[in-house]
Amino acid sequence: MSWIIKKSFIALYCAIILYPGIIFPQNFIIEKIPLTANMIDIPQGSFQMGSNDARRSEKPVHSVDIKLFKLAETEVTQQQWKALIGTNPSKFVGCESCPVERVSWNDIQQYLKRLNRKTGKRFRLPSEAEWEYACRSAGKNQNYCGSNDRKEVSWYGRNSDQKTHPVKQKPPNELGLYDMSGNVFEWTQDCWNPNYQNAPANGSAWTVGDCDSRVLRGGSWNSFSSPGFLRSVFRFRHSADSRQFHVFGFRLAHDYIISE
Repeated sequence: MSWIIKKSFIALYCAIILYPGIIFPQNFIIEKIPLTANMIDIPQGSFQMGSNDARRSEKPVHSVDIKLFKLAETEVTQQQWKALIGTNPSKFVGCESCPVERVSWNDIQQYLKRLNRKTGKRFRLPSEAEWEYACRSAGKNQNYCGSNDRKEVSWYGRNSDQKTHPVKQKPPNELGLYDMSGNVFEWTQDCWNPNYQNAPANGSAWTVGDCDSRVLRGGSWNSFSSPGFLRSVFRFRHSADSRQFHVFGFRLAHDYIISE
């Protein structure tokens, strides 16, 4: 009898290893996958946002106050998106730790609702001001997110082999944030405005303007002909319902809660 029991356990063990989806429900497996990246504390401070040296959309330079908040150390990955939504919209499949792409701003709003119901928290997109402040290591004068050398910190057209790469392969910036320049553009919460005239000075998202279009930051793996897209101050826009481009991704933000 003991031999039969032992043999049964061996058979069950092999089945679990080879066919986990049959032995356990899919939800059981998904629960083991972290739904969010590590959330980094972004210190409060003030900084000079924008640039007077290049594009009109980056002008004028203006002072912004940023409250303490949290920002994910990496972009949301394909694995994290699939664990919550059940499907993977990305073009570059087969790379679970690569950032999810081909997601629209509207798609992300639905993702956030589901994530917040599941976790009981209030994850959101960062404002454009929060994004730039965090990218520049708390508002420092950096051409790219964490460096003045784009090759050091970003995957872009000249080193990406024309595809996304797993997160955390390049060095982080001084706050511990990875891939804020390159890999994929990142959606922010803000409506598009053609310049910074009358922009919020308190770090909040700009909720007036062309709200059918939303702001993206950071450049992507495809920034070849225009590596300036990788600059820490560069602003880009696209329709909020656009998901056809495999260069658009995002990272999570969260208000800082004192009890944490």
